[in-house]
Amino acid sequence: MKQLTTINPYLEKNIKTYHYDDISKVDKRLMILHKSQKNWANTSLESRATLILKLSSALRENVHFLAKLMTDEMGKPITQSRAEVYKCADACEFFAKQSPALVHNILQASGAPKNIHLSPIGVVFIIMPWNFPLWQVIRATVPALLMGNTIILKHSPNTTGCALAFEKLLSKIHPHLLKFTIADNTLASKIIAHPIVQAVSLTGSTKAGRSVASLSGQHIKKSVLELGGSDPYIVFPDADIQKAAQLCAQSRLINSGQSCIAAKRFLLHKEIYSEFKQHLIEAFEKQRTGNPRLEETTIGPLARKDLAKNLRLQVSKSLRQGAKLAYEQELQMEKGYFYPMQILEKVKPGNIAFEEELFGPVAALASFKTDDEALRLANLSIYGLGAALYTNNTKRIERFQQELETGSIFINDFVKSQSHLPFGGIKASGYGRELGLFGLMEFTNIKTVVRS
Repeated sequence: MKQLTTINPYLEKNIKTYHYDDISKVDKRLMILHKSQKNWANTSLESRATLILKLSSALRENVHFLAKLMTDEMGKPITQSRAEVYKCADACEFFAKQSPALVHNILQASGAPKNIHLSPIGVVFIIMPWNFPLWQVIRATVPALLMGNTIILKHSPNTTGCALAFEKLLSKIHPHLLKFTIADNTLASKIIAHPIVQAVSLTGSTKAGRSVASLSGQHIKKSVLELGGSDPYIVFPDADIQKAAQLCAQSRLINSGQSCIAAKRFLLHKEIYSEFKQHLIEAFEKQRTGNPRLEETTIGPLARKDLAKNLRLQVSKSLRQGAKLAYEQELQMEKGYFYPMQILEKVKPGNIAFEEELFGPVAALASFKTDDEALRLANLSIYGLGAALYTNNTKRIERFQQELETGSIFINDFVKSQSHLPFGGIKASGYGRELGLFGLMEFTNIKTVVRS
């Protein structure tokens, strides 16, 4: 039987071995979810919200166990792991308390609330990545559950323990709302095609998104895709340059640089280029790289050995294509899948560092002279997930928020996902939205009812 083994990326030691499921096991779980979903859909939204509120409490009660598990499986610094668990608990609390009012308001805004009935789609297949093992799951599952759906979950193999822990936590509150499956790509394709499954939500790479979109389309099933990003962070002379550099460094290095909405391409006005670069280097040098279980650590190892190898290849190609190394951290680690913090400059269109997503602690600097050039460079990407703008010019802000091709724009701050706001991208960064009111609506059948 096919197996997988989770590996601690800091110790480079095996954690646990698991067996992959087969279609017969998945069939049984889907039948349970299908039956449970019918009963779940017949409960009130308020009753469902009460259970989600219990999930919030359970997350808080188990924060230290969950954080340690997350850190051991994918290397996230322990302080960030705890913060992720608390963020998940906050999201559950937000949706539990606000969903009834949000749904009521959308029905009232429709102009014909008596003619509209919101019903669930059914069983939703959710495919999640390793970089935020709990937050990604929460933001996809909780809105779907609140609207009456049930969930079959496939997680990334290297965070299998986190997925099992979440399933166990939720099953104590309600035994048949979510079932986890250890599935390879072949089995995942069969799950998408399964007649019980009615929709798919994927957070992952653009390559994975193309595959899931194709399969979902073949079977005429709705899909929501949250994919890669190469977020431009645009800095103008009228900004607070030191503060902008600190925020940009925080965004680039959070989760050891492994975030789809991390700052990736730094577009700097030529007048402040040198000043910003110096502040950015200073911010990088204040980081503490090391054992992710230690409180003082801010940068841990990358989650897998292959990820570090691929990032090294991308940077090497970028340097051969003309980029220059402005800064490189000196690493002296005897073990662990660590990658040194780096700052690349003279990065231009056509360069790997400009064109591709660098998933790790590497910043890419480019310069511009005019607003038009900044917009052109920002939009010159296959991605469109997030963007940040550092300026205090009101007219510029109004123009850029209209013309930037992206799913979210943060002004004088770094991009982040928040429970009350819709999250998602355009272009090769995907489609559909998670979180907020729009996240609640994604897996809902908006049914028109007319009585004569």
